[in-house]
Amino acid sequence: MLSSDERNARILATLKQTMPHVTNFSHDIGLPTKPVGHRSGSMTSTAIIRSYRKDHRRGSQHVEPQVVIEVLEQAHIRRWVLMGLYGYVGYLAMPRATQDVHILVADDEIERVVEAICKRWPALQLTIDKKPFPI
Repeated sequence: MLSSDERNARILATLKQTMPHVTNFSHDIGLPTKPVGHRSGSMTSTAIIRSYRKDHRRGSQHVEPQVVIEVLEQAHIRRWVLMGLYGYVGYLAMPRATQDVHILVADDEIERVVEAICKRWPALQLTIDKKPFPI
């Protein structure tokens, strides 16, 4: 298990790699003051969670947004949107990490989505919220 100093050094290295233009990563000064964009935000968040899983959750499932997107595309799911942190990370000034990937899909595609996700990650626990979305 990593010490706090080793963990912090890895986090700082990831931040420096994904945001080379930032020179001070203090939470008080030096952080980006505008959104980082979805590509950069997703890459940073994914890098942080990969490091976390490697050090603290070695037996966990590696579910990442890009792989979920690829699974949906391979299953020919067309009506979906990425939700949760990965859905809005591009609007944040400083990307964060999350261990889950949330998607919203059209009601008539739920069964195909569940089948595709379960085929790719058979050990996942299935949770479906089928509450109607108010229009």
